[in-house]
Amino acid sequence: MMSTIRFVHTDFLRLGTPLVGIASPPTWLLELATSSVRHAVRNVIETAITQQADFLFIAGSVCDSTEDLDSVVHWLSEQFVPLRHNRIQIAAVADDHRTAEALRGICDVVLNRSESLHVTKSRHGDVQLMTQLHHVDESNALVISTGAHAVASQPGSERLSYRAVPAVQPSANCDRISGQRSLSLTAGAVQTTNNKETWNCGCIVVDADLNAQSMTSAFFVTNPVRFACEALELSAQTTGDRLVSEITQASKSLERTSGQTVIVDWIVNASLSGESHEVSGLQEDHLLGRLRNQLEAGHQGVWPRRIQFREASDLQLLTAGGAAVEEYFDVVTGSVTTHGVDNYDCSTSVLRGGHGVPDELIVGLQLLRDAA
Repeated sequence: MMSTIRFVHTDFLRLGTPLVGIASPPTWLLELATSSVRHAVRNVIETAITQQADFLFIAGSVCDSTEDLDSVVHWLSEQFVPLRHNRIQIAAVADDHRTAEALRGICDVVLNRSESLHVTKSRHGDVQLMTQLHHVDESNALVISTGAHAVASQPGSERLSYRAVPAVQPSANCDRISGQRSLSLTAGAVQTTNNKETWNCGCIVVDADLNAQSMTSAFFVTNPVRFACEALELSAQTTGDRLVSEITQASKSLERTSGQTVIVDWIVNASLSGESHEVSGLQEDHLLGRLRNQLEAGHQGVWPRRIQFREASDLQLLTAGGAAVEEYFDVVTGSVTTHGVDNYDCSTSVLRGGHGVPDELIVGLQLLRDAA
């Protein structure tokens, strides 16, 4: 390992950015969501320590708003103390002068986008970080660049080139082995902040072997909260009770990393059936309430955010004297099919909408039932 330089690459820390779109969360989830970004940053620091990295490289911004910069830097200075105790250096990229000045108080090296980080390791194992313009060529070194420009290894040169490409979403495959003396990866943000970001977040641990002229990388998950969008296909006709049971089991089987909470949107394709008085139980709020109650009973690691139905889903409603109901369905949804059954004056009305059962339909059914 004497010839190997090990560092942790992370992109956007997102400090000060809240998680959004979590309607009516329970207390435990609200507390977790409030602290999730800071928890993720601490996971990056812990990874650097446990992996015995030589330095931490922050390629993206530490916060989204400069209004939070002072408080963010103050908080980071406290979090970086364990790194100092373990002789792990810190390098960061700043996009403006104010951020650069603030980070210089807590980082060993601060770069702008036009600069590269020049890393060498002595025979005694000491790692030195320096800023070098991208056109400077040094042998037996690691050069890290960010932004639009990339530093390529020159023919005959013994230096290794790593390109950090800051983005919110990490590279598709961060576990790599490169024998080409160059590697380009995106670490992504340390924590997702809304339901549109359905990937795991993390940081990348990179080993640059100066003697073997090769680099390897490994992805480490950092986000304590993950958003997900999952599909559930039910081939057999089912009831509302059975639907809740199926989603509960599917939720519990979602893949999670240790200690991670998954906030999930369910997209259901199902054929539902029931009596007219049971239709209100198929409203999204009612389904979510029942599902959350079951999952929170000793299973706080998964929390359903939405339940929606695909366009192909249908509701078969068994009702007596169904002509008025069928006509009402036809007006509301524009699509009703009726199938005769053996019982006198009974029919099965199929409601096709794909958007669940809206409040106005429930009110209309109640009025029809009262009128009957």
